[in-house]
Amino acid sequence: MVSELLELNRYLHDFASAMWVCGSLLLWWVWREARRGEAQALQRIAGKLWFLTVPSLAASLATGAVRAATFASHEHPGEVTASAVALLVAKHALFGLFVAWAVRAHWLSRSASPFARRRMTS
Repeated sequence: MVSELLELNRYLHDFASAMWVCGSLLLWWVWREARRGEAQALQRIAGKLWFLTVPSLAASLATGAVRAATFASHEHPGEVTASAVALLVAKHALFGLFVAWAVRAHWLSRSASPFARRRMTS
């Protein structure tokens, strides 16, 4: 039963991570399009993307914590080589940089974008 739950956790982690990356890139694209003058039409889309990306990031972090805690005991130890672990660390380091960039972009899009409420009313 534990191995099935961990397999489900792996799937949810990968799915949530992919949803977050896609949502972040879409939010960035919508923000750029809105700067070209269609802020009213794109404001609703950006709001929906926020409801996609924030829970996806939270799910990715939570399921990632479970994966990290159970990696040594429940991953296939005979199949994990040192180079595979190095690649896994490198992938997560790059993903961490992307997370930092995207969180910054999300923050800026909420406070300084055409979607900011103070700009929409003025």
